[in-house]
Amino acid sequence: SKATVSVLNCSIPPTVTMGSVAVPRKFAGEAKPVRGKKRVLRKRIVVQRRAPVQQRPTLKVVPETPQPTFVGTGFESAMALSKTMYEAADRNGVAVRDFVRAVDKSGGVMTWAAAFCTALRPKVFKMSVHEGIEVQEGVSFAAQLRREVLARFADLDATGDKASTAAGVDAVCTVFEKMAEVHRSAVAYKREASMRFKAKIELNQDGACTKYHDDMVDLRLVTTLVGDGTVLADNTCVKWREYDKTDGYLPDGVTEENYNAAVRAFNKRVVTGGEIELAPGDLGVMKGGKKTRRPCLHRAPWTADVGTDKPRFLLTLERMDRATLSESYEMEREMEEMAAYSSDESH
Repeated sequence: SKATVSVLNCSIPPTVTMGSVAVPRKFAGEAKPVRGKKRVLRKRIVVQRRAPVQQRPTLKVVPETPQPTFVGTGFESAMALSKTMYEAADRNGVAVRDFVRAVDKSGGVMTWAAAFCTALRPKVFKMSVHEGIEVQEGVSFAAQLRREVLARFADLDATGDKASTAAGVDAVCTVFEKMAEVHRSAVAYKREASMRFKAKIELNQDGACTKYHDDMVDLRLVTTLVGDGTVLADNTCVKWREYDKTDGYLPDGVTEENYNAAVRAFNKRVVTGGEIELAPGDLGVMKGGKKTRRPCLHRAPWTADVGTDKPRFLLTLERMDRATLSESYEMEREMEEMAAYSSDESH
């Protein structure tokens, strides 16, 4: 089936499926910032497109009475609550306070991250590590993660302090490893050997989706080391009939002038209070649309909207099968090439 939708390049837009990867629809003429280069502030462009409505997998209907989103503190709490949440049909998310502080052996990763983001501004940066891709067979994900992240951060040379950067990267990778432990504990895949991690880092990026949405994944983990964290909708405060009617899209007719008002109206209509705001160092564990028809709705903070210039250090981790990971990797390479071309054309 098809639907006419309004697409704006500052929120999570409607998606098309490339293979088994859900790809955000991008827009002609969008100038997207390239890693390590000066920010190109983006302007929302409103277009009309015929977009296929993304089909969710056939899943069991969840109970009519959803249970509250779990809130815990520390690593052990993250391990226990995430597993319980993932296995329960009537729960979809966990907010873990002070997760990073609990797992950061260096004791200073958030301080280092803040200094690095500040030194990098006004430049932006993002990268992903795809487990097992472009790496020798037998190399662990932990080793691959450290090698690739250190190489990319060393190229940035934001602070000029190689020792500090190496120590900071090591601490960031430790946080990722603990996030991976939580994921492994929560989700037991039938084909465990075929599953691969994807770790993503974003620095000083604006243009995040401030509209409530869900992700077409099994489980996604997210934390910020710097800047406001993701906002989760408490499971008991979501009007699912309203959300299902929109399929997560804003109504037709939204323009640049009324976009913010439209997003706030959408959020208020779909989520009636019960917002759980993650602070820096908190962990969000979010069940996605591949697992349930009632996934964890969430949004970016207002400080990460288009045109903002706030320092932010965002970590995201998820897991997928080998074929989907390869598609994701190729897609990101193509998008980087397109972004580099757009950036060159703008100069």
